[in-house]
Amino acid sequence: MAAMLATDEELRTLIVTQLELVDTAEFEKAQQMAVRLKIPLERALAERGRIPLAFLLAQLAQAWDVGFIELKVGDVQLAALQTVREEYARSHGVVPFECQDRTLKVAMTNPRDRLIIREMAQMTKYEVVPYLAPEGNIRRAQLLYKGNLRDMLERSALRASTAITPPAKAG
Repeated sequence: MAAMLATDEELRTLIVTQLELVDTAEFEKAQQMAVRLKIPLERALAERGRIPLAFLLAQLAQAWDVGFIELKVGDVQLAALQTVREEYARSHGVVPFECQDRTLKVAMTNPRDRLIIREMAQMTKYEVVPYLAPEGNIRRAQLLYKGNLRDMLERSALRASTAITPPAKAG
């Protein structure tokens, strides 16, 4: 899956200089951890307990002038999902989650990748609006390409909404 492409310098400027969430020493410790564990720096910052990942990603999205979504399975419209092939979505770290009129909202690990945005626009004939989303959320949403999972979720939701619970006894 494609990795998010925030540079260390972008993160340093945002986290240390602009938002002042950590100092330079803490940032450098997170950098060392990221290198040692071979994980993205933003994840190392979150795992050190200094900055919640969703907050960090929302701040990055704002700095990049794109939307941010903590994508949940329930956010994904079936019609949107069907606009992009599963293989393409998995190999490029994307999930189309909403289509309305001629606009397709797409959760991406790298919403600044103009090539992928152009390709999806050509494939789908929609105007593609990129959203930054956590990689794990994108992977979970990609499971919806397996039709039987979607059916199970829909049946489960239907059962939950029609379940009858007895009234509580006054006591």
